[in-house]
Amino acid sequence: MSSDDHTDGEISVHETPDELRFEAYDAPAGGWGALQAVAKALREQSITFDVNASGDAVSVRPSQTTQARMLLAEKGLPTSASAGYELFDKIGSLGLTSFMQEVTKLRALEGEIARTVQLMKGVKAARIHIVLPVRGSFRGTQQPPSASIVLRTDGTTTVGAWNREVRMTPNVASVRQNLVPLLDDGQVNPSCRSGGTAEWGSTVGQVAFIHRSGFGITADGGEVYVGGPALSVCSLGQILQASGVVRGMELDINPNWVSGAYFHPSLNGLPEAFRLFPGEKVAAEHYFSPSSRDWYAYYARP
Repeated sequence: MSSDDHTDGEISVHETPDELRFEAYDAPAGGWGALQAVAKALREQSITFDVNASGDAVSVRPSQTTQARMLLAEKGLPTSASAGYELFDKIGSLGLTSFMQEVTKLRALEGEIARTVQLMKGVKAARIHIVLPVRGSFRGTQQPPSASIVLRTDGTTTVGAWNREVRMTPNVASVRQNLVPLLDDGQVNPSCRSGGTAEWGSTVGQVAFIHRSGFGITADGGEVYVGGPALSVCSLGQILQASGVVRGMELDINPNWVSGAYFHPSLNGLPEAFRLFPGEKVAAEHYFSPSSRDWYAYYARP
């Protein structure tokens, strides 16, 4: 028997040929309201359904699953919290500025990608944020991301501007790129004060002082990671500079993403895990589990 589990807004939909069940997995964000809309539509058409004891799941009887699917599809239920290209159907072109068009386009792309991700088995919710480089009216060519961490096959790491200090060679194992260099030749990028999201990314609430992290190398090849709360772009660069970094770049920003951890050996099972600083939102133990996000680890040589 085949099955399909996916999400629509704040409702998780579980389908098999003999069952149709809706679960409100994020009630505070509107899941109960979406579930009530489904229940109301079923009740109006006299389709029998059951509600679980906690009131956060609705199941349609096997004999009426086909009728329920047709009804809910006709009514566009359950509604999705991720708005896609239909955003353009809700706005008029009269008086719409180019900025508003670009914002709407970005929101539509984020919504469409979120919907695609939510269709993957095992995914309950997805929220997508896209940061696109800003192309000015008088810029002749698109500028690619240049700040790059390069991991070599011998285990060493370097940082630099792509195709200037670093480039693809046979001894490159992997490359992580992110916007523009924060430090070059030991100097903090002066645009740390004046640059916008195209240079330094978008923070929650567009605040300047927030969780940030960065990485750099010293003149003798030493590798330095910095992470902490209430950092501006400039203060992050200044900390790297004070640590002897000559070339460096910004990494993750915002409280839910900045994560550094260190570990002590343990005689019983997994090592002891510690956050790099007390204000980290990400548990240090999360590195013990598989993750879709990229990260680097350093191990002491035996």
